[in-house]
Amino acid sequence: MLTTTLSEKGNEGLKKEVKVSVYTGDRSWGSTAEGGRIVKKDGASLSPEPSQELWNHSPNGFEWGYAKSGSAQLALALLYDVLGDKYLALYYHQGFKRQVSRFADSWEITSEDISAWVQGMRVSSGWAEAQKIVSGWIQRQEES
Repeated sequence: MLTTTLSEKGNEGLKKEVKVSVYTGDRSWGSTAEGGRIVKKDGASLSPEPSQELWNHSPNGFEWGYAKSGSAQLALALLYDVLGDKYLALYYHQGFKRQVSRFADSWEITSEDISAWVQGMRVSSGWAEAQKIVSGWIQRQEES
């Protein structure tokens, strides 16, 4: 586990501890009982189940290196774990799948890397539009 100390703008005396998680995958670790690849967060197994409850792209779990269902499941899981927001994770996961599909046999990515990717997408894709779409999802969810 990495921990970074950040100074908040305008409050030089105020320090905030931010935990940076490290996500890793390696094909040499083999597969889960369901047939998906093993992914670790800070050395412990990351379960696909929370992301499968949002959208079950892959009943087998995680995969990477190609742009199909297992990569979509991994992209959704990583975003949901880092952002903690199901609507934003759902909104961005297909775009992030393009990054996951480029992962090599062995890979590592941090929560900071994932947050930076999301921030870049917010700037380039128009955050106001994303918020409008997410608000619509929330409203439909609450109505049903």
